[in-house]
Amino acid sequence: MDEWFIIQNLKFRTTEALWGPLEYMQQFPRLYLQTLKIISETFNYSYSSLRFPSFAVHAAGVLLCIYLGKRLFKESVTAVFTFILIYISFKTSLDYFVQVKQYTMEMLLGLVAMSQMMSIQKILSRERLSMLHWILLYTSMAVITFFSYTYPILAASMLYVIVIRRVIKKEDAVQDRYNPHVPLLIILSVASVALFCIYDVMYVMHDSGMQDYWKDYIMKDGFSVTLFFGNIYKLFAHLGAGALFEIIFGILGIAGWISGLYNFRNHVKSKEPREMAAAFSTVVVAAMMVLFAAGKLPLGAHRLNAFATPMLALLSINFLLWVQEKAKMKTAVTVLLSILLLAQAGNVFSSVIDKMTNDETKKKRAIYNNVTACIKDAQEQRLPIFVHRNIAYPSDIHAEVTGDWVLETFPAYDVRSGLQVIAVNDRNEVEALMREQKKSAAMYLAADVCEKIAVD
Repeated sequence: MDEWFIIQNLKFRTTEALWGPLEYMQQFPRLYLQTLKIISETFNYSYSSLRFPSFAVHAAGVLLCIYLGKRLFKESVTAVFTFILIYISFKTSLDYFVQVKQYTMEMLLGLVAMSQMMSIQKILSRERLSMLHWILLYTSMAVITFFSYTYPILAASMLYVIVIRRVIKKEDAVQDRYNPHVPLLIILSVASVALFCIYDVMYVMHDSGMQDYWKDYIMKDGFSVTLFFGNIYKLFAHLGAGALFEIIFGILGIAGWISGLYNFRNHVKSKEPREMAAAFSTVVVAAMMVLFAAGKLPLGAHRLNAFATPMLALLSINFLLWVQEKAKMKTAVTVLLSILLLAQAGNVFSSVIDKMTNDETKKKRAIYNNVTACIKDAQEQRLPIFVHRNIAYPSDIHAEVTGDWVLETFPAYDVRSGLQVIAVNDRNEVEALMREQKKSAAMYLAADVCEKIAVD
């Protein structure tokens, strides 16, 4: 249902109006939403133009995940592919990769933040960066927060790691005295986040309806021990699919985070990308826990915490590699990583096949095609459409949704046509309204009916 609400905002609100509160209790990073509007409006809000941006963003995320996986786990091919498959098989990946939502962008920017942290580590370690690398780093630090409500958490965690590293490695502070890049990047990031909070995040923070909706995932009524530890477990467990692998990832993730705390000091000082990424990931999870306890962040809902997927995956895998190194259990760890890899791959395969073949998907596809054909026929013949008031799909029934609203949000409905869409209670009401409005022909659309009606 939320997807239809976003499409309604896109189609019927001006670019300027998108900077204000959105209709139907929606929240969406405004600059990202404006980008979607520009793209979809260019192609008259076609099905492909509404779906493609999310798909392109997620495809970019997968490519970046492959690149980072190779850098982070260069000593283990199995770990590389496990990291990639965790990202691809995460429930949000499978459910939202072509939906008109921001979750795939949140996941991509989780990877971007990890990449930024690794780039800053290079600067602190006095490694040379190419000109293109510098341009990408400065641009991303200045811009990407405007595309994500969760990136400020990552930016704050990054700043904390940088400060702690400079405190621990005092020799770096002396040697980097004349290196302006890290301070400039920090100032740029802080300024960007501050502007984003002023012009966008304030709408989210003042949305009491949203907080009520997520009351089971947020500490709205004070601290609850059961809710706190239960949702922390879910945070990690959601990496897996099915009860067994949820338990495995829940245990691995929590153990990985505790291991990250134990090794934090060494990780912060390290020149190894994986160890610095582990330090960053440890702080991100800690920040999420603090915000959850303070009632500022929902925890335990997979799509709301999708941005942390790369960090959660890294902590789980890093723990296994740490055990492998300390306990000399290379074979056992390789076998476990292989099992996790196969399980995640199986989840992707089965989910895709199920969505392509299950009866519910077939039914929705048939309804969508029929309604689309009806709308196009009406537009071609310049006929008004009378639509049954309760035409919404059963799972999309909402108090504010009526048949005319449903049709106008359909990609097939051309906003520029100005075609009249009127909600009615039944077929008998149509002819009476047609005579009253002096219309000789119209299209009538109900549950399984699309017919042209003519009156004398």
